[in-house]
Amino acid sequence: NGNKIVSDDNLTILDLAIQNNIEIPTLCFDNRLNPYGSCFVCVVEVKGARTLIPACATKLREGIEIETNSDKVMASRKTALELILSNHYGDCVAPCKLTCPAGCDIQGYVGLVANKKYDDAIKLIKDTIPLPASIGRVCPKFCEEQCRRQYIEEPVAIDHIKRFVADWDLARTDSYTPSLKPKIGKKVAIVGGGPAGLSAAYYLTQEGVDVEIFEEKNILGGMLYFGIPQYRLPKEVLAKEVETITKLGMKINYGKIFGIDFNIDSLKKDGFDAVILAMGAWKAQNLGIPNETADGVLNGIKFLERVALKQPVDIHGKVAVVGGGNTAFDCARTALRMGASEVVMIYRRTKEEMPANEIEIHEAEEEGIKFQLLTAPLEVTVKKNRVTGLTCKKMKLGDPDASGRRSPMPIDGSDFTEEYNFIIAAIGQGPDYNILGEKRNDLVKDGKRLTINKETFQTTMPFLFAAGDYATGAATVVEALGSGKKAAMSALKFIKGEIVSFKPEFVSTREDLKNMDNEFFKDWDKKQREQIAIVNPEKRKTNFCEIESVFPEEQANKEASRCMECGCIDVYQCQLKKYADDYNAEETNYIGDCNVFKNDDSHRYLFREPSKCILCGRCVRLCSEKTNIGVYGYVKRGFETVVQPSFTIPLAQSDCVSCGVCISGCPVGAIVPKQPDQKKVPLKGQKIDSYCSHCSIGCANTVEVLSNSIYDIYENHPYLCEKGRFHFPQPVQTKETIDISKLSDFKDAIVYPTPSLSAEDYEALKEVSKKMNWKIANYYSQSSLWIAFANLKALPKMDFFKNELKAKSLVVFAGNIEKINPIALNRLTNIIKQDTTIFNINKEETIRLKNLSAKLLKSIDELKKQNLSDFAEIVLVLNPIDFDKTYGKDSSLNLYNYLTQSGIEVRTTLLSEGRNIYSFYDANNIYNESFGKKIYLQTLAGNDGKIEAVLVENGSVKYSFKFALSFQNDGTFLSSKNEYYQNIPLLNKNIGTLKSIFATHYGVDKIEVVKHKNLDKETQINKSAEEVSFPVDGFIKKYSLS
Repeated sequence: NGNKIVSDDNLTILDLAIQNNIEIPTLCFDNRLNPYGSCFVCVVEVKGARTLIPACATKLREGIEIETNSDKVMASRKTALELILSNHYGDCVAPCKLTCPAGCDIQGYVGLVANKKYDDAIKLIKDTIPLPASIGRVCPKFCEEQCRRQYIEEPVAIDHIKRFVADWDLARTDSYTPSLKPKIGKKVAIVGGGPAGLSAAYYLTQEGVDVEIFEEKNILGGMLYFGIPQYRLPKEVLAKEVETITKLGMKINYGKIFGIDFNIDSLKKDGFDAVILAMGAWKAQNLGIPNETADGVLNGIKFLERVALKQPVDIHGKVAVVGGGNTAFDCARTALRMGASEVVMIYRRTKEEMPANEIEIHEAEEEGIKFQLLTAPLEVTVKKNRVTGLTCKKMKLGDPDASGRRSPMPIDGSDFTEEYNFIIAAIGQGPDYNILGEKRNDLVKDGKRLTINKETFQTTMPFLFAAGDYATGAATVVEALGSGKKAAMSALKFIKGEIVSFKPEFVSTREDLKNMDNEFFKDWDKKQREQIAIVNPEKRKTNFCEIESVFPEEQANKEASRCMECGCIDVYQCQLKKYADDYNAEETNYIGDCNVFKNDDSHRYLFREPSKCILCGRCVRLCSEKTNIGVYGYVKRGFETVVQPSFTIPLAQSDCVSCGVCISGCPVGAIVPKQPDQKKVPLKGQKIDSYCSHCSIGCANTVEVLSNSIYDIYENHPYLCEKGRFHFPQPVQTKETIDISKLSDFKDAIVYPTPSLSAEDYEALKEVSKKMNWKIANYYSQSSLWIAFANLKALPKMDFFKNELKAKSLVVFAGNIEKINPIALNRLTNIIKQDTTIFNINKEETIRLKNLSAKLLKSIDELKKQNLSDFAEIVLVLNPIDFDKTYGKDSSLNLYNYLTQSGIEVRTTLLSEGRNIYSFYDANNIYNESFGKKIYLQTLAGNDGKIEAVLVENGSVKYSFKFALSFQNDGTFLSSKNEYYQNIPLLNKNIGTLKSIFATHYGVDKIEVVKHKNLDKETQINKSAEEVSFPVDGFIKKYSLS
C-alpha cells in the first residue's frame, strides 16, 4: 500500500498484515493451522502476478509490492463473499427482532427468561425499550406476527414474557438502572415528554448528555398516560416506569407550550447543542360532516384525556363511536365503563380491515359493544344544537387504496338514521405543524409531513431532530420508542461533531435463499401457547381495573422455552457477517440452488447447523491435527459436499471429546456452544481475560460474563478441554455476614481446605490455625510422591509445558491424564517429533493417545519389560493422586523411582485435579482422623454438596458460611506449568475471600507467598510417611466429567 516494511521472509503476506494492523479479511485462516487457502476472501494484488493471490498462503520475498485494498481486490473479495453467502442458509437474527420497530433483541430476552436470568433479561430489553412494562401491555405485537412458531401451533407470547420480566423488575427495591457515562459538556432539549421524548432522554442521559424535557402538561407519558385507558395500562405502572427514566438526572420543565413559551430559536439561543421535537400527534381529524360541532359530539382524544385526568365526563344512553383503530376502541370501551347503556362502533369497511389490534376487537365484542360495519356517517342530526342521532350510508368495498385496504364505495339509496345520545369521533389524529410558526414551510416541505431523514430522523435544520408521531404521523408506542432512540443517537453524533449517517446492517435470512418447507418445522414438538388470565367480560366492563394478568414465573419460563431460537448464536462473532457488512455484500446476487441439511442437536455441548457451513475446513483440520480425534470429514462431492462426522452419524455418537476447538475454528456459526437445559441466547457480555478454574494446568481463557453469571468461555490459550470450555462454575452471589463467634469458639479442630485456595488464602489459614490450634490436613497428602517432594521442599523439573522434546525422547503419560488433565495432550501434539515414543500407563486405552501411536502399558510391571536404554530423555507426565488411586498407594513414587534410576535424564511434570498445587509443600504434615471437630473449606462431608465452609462437631453441622470460589479470588496460584500467576477475578468481586475474612476478624493482614524451587536433577527419593485420605473436593465433584 505504498509503505516500505522490513520483515521476516518466513512470514506470509497475511502474517505481515496482522503484525502491522492492516486488515485483510479471511475465513479459512486459523493461526493454529498451516495455511489452506480455501475461501479466497484474503486475496491481494501483487505487482507482476497475473492474478490476485491469497495472502494467507503466499510467503514474502525481497521487493514484493502488495496492494491490499485496490478496487480490483475489493471487488474480488465482494464476489467471493457473495458466492459464499449464496449457499449459507441461516438467519443472522430472528424474524421477531427484524420486525420490531425498536429493534429489541426478542430472542435474547425470551431465552434469558427461559433460563431464569431475569437481571440480564431486563437489561437487554432496556437497551432498546425503556418502558417495557407499559409496552408489555399495549404493544401491537408486530414480532408475534412474524414468529415462526405459528407454523407449528401458535406464536410465542412474546409480549406477555416481556411484561413478566418488566413487572418483576418494577417490583424490586433495586430495579435496573443503567450506568451513566461521564458528562461530555453538551446539552440537548427534548420537546415533549411522551414515549418518544422519554426514550430519547433515557439514551442521551446514559451517554453523558445534559437533557432537558419541555412538556406542555403537568404529567409525563404523553399518549401513554392520556390516550390509553387504565384498564389497559394502569397509571401507577406508567408512573413507576417514567420514574426509572427521570431519576437518571434530566431536567423536566412542565407547563411549557411550544410556540408560546419557547420555540426552536429560543432553545438555540439558550445554548442547546441540539433539539429533538417529540410533540406527538394530538390534532384530531374532523368527521367532515354537518353539525359535528354540536353538543354531544366528542373528540375521542379529548374524551380519553378527561377520563385520564378524572375530570367530570357526562356520558350516558346510546353512544356511537366513529372509527376502527385502537383509539376508537379505547373510546368505546371507556364509554361503556363510564355508564353508556349501549355502544355502537361505526366503521366504513369490514372488521377484517379494522386497523385496531385483534385483541381489542375481540375483547370489545366480548363486552357487548356492537358494530355497524360498511357504514359511513353523513350528518349529525340535532335538536337545538344537541345531538339526537346520526345519518349514515351503507358502503361496499372497491379496489385497495394507498393503505393497502380496499376502498369503501357508497351504495346509492342506502341512507338511514339512528338515534344516539353521544357521538365520539375517533377516525384518526396527526401532528400539529402549525405550531412551528414561520419555520413550518422549511421543515414541512410537502405541506403534509415533517421533512426528515427516515433513518437518522434529522430534519432540514442540522441541529434539529424529530421523533415519534411528530416525525412519522400517528403510529404505535413501540415505533415512538424506537424512533426516540434513533433520533437520540443521531443527535449524539451531531453534538460530538461526527457525521450523522446510517449504514444498513447486513442480515442474512433463510427465506432470501430458499422458502422454508414443512420439513423444517418437524423437528419441534407441539407445545401449546400459555394463556394469561383475563377478567370475565361482565365483571370487567363495569370498572377500570386492569383486565389482563401477568404470567406467573413458572408459566413465563414455560412459554419462553417455546422459542425456536431462530437467530444465530454466533451473530456477534461471525466473521462472515462482519465482512459482508464491510464489503456491502448481497446474499442474493448469485441466487441459485441452496443446500439445506438437517441440524444436529444430539451433543450435550455442541449444536451443529451444517446448512451454514462454508466448507473452510478449519473444524476438520483442528479436530484431526490438534486434538487427534478426526471426528469431522467431507461427505459427498461437488456442490452437495457437507462436513459431517464419519458415516454422517450424530455428533453425540462420535469420538468427540467436547473440547470445543471446532467452535472456535468455525467462522460462521455452523458449530456453536450450548448448555444442557438452557436456551441458546446470542448476547454481548463483558469479556474478561482470566484463567481456567478447574485443574492445575492453569489455561488462560477469555470469559464472557453477564450481570451475575458466566455466559461463555473462549480459548485464550489456544485450547481448552471439556471442563474448561463448558463446565461453567456458578459464583457465590452475595457477601455473607459471618458470625465470627461461631468460628472463634471452634478451637482444636482439623481443617480440610480445598486445593484450589489461593496462596494468600492458604497462608492466612495457616496463621489463624496457630491461634485456634487447628491442624491443616493437606489434599496432596493422598500421594506418597507429593509427600516426598514436600520433604524436599522442592518440585521436579515441571517443564513439560515450556521445553521442547529432544530427539529420541520417551514420553510417559501415567494415569488417566486424557480425562483429568487433557490439555497435556494438546501440548504433546504440538511438540511431538517423528522419533518420539509415547507410553500410556493406564488401565485402558484412550483414543487421543491411541491416535498418537502411544503404547498402552497396563501396569508398572509392563513398563519394566521395556528397553529404555535408547532414549535420550524420559519425560514423565503424572497425576500422582489419580495414579495412586488407580494402582494403589506408593504407585506414583515407585514409578518415579524406577524411571530416575534408569540412568537417563528424567524431566517430571506433576498434575493435579485441583487448581492450585501451591500447598503441596505441606503434604508431609500428616494428621489422623481422631479430631472431634472438623472444618471443611469447600470440601464435601455431609453438607449436602454445598461448596462452602462447614463446621462439624461429632458428625453434626454446627455452622456454615460461604466465601469466594477460586475464580472470584484475586490471589496467587501455582500451576503445573511452574508459573505463579495472579488470578483475574470474575463476578461479584466483593465476595469475601478467606484472606479478607481472616484479616477483618483476626488481624491477619501480612501474608508472604512462598516461592518453591525446582530440583536441578531428578533422582530417587525415599518414602517418609503413609498416604492419608482426604474428603472429596466440592468444586472438583460438582464440575467433574460425568
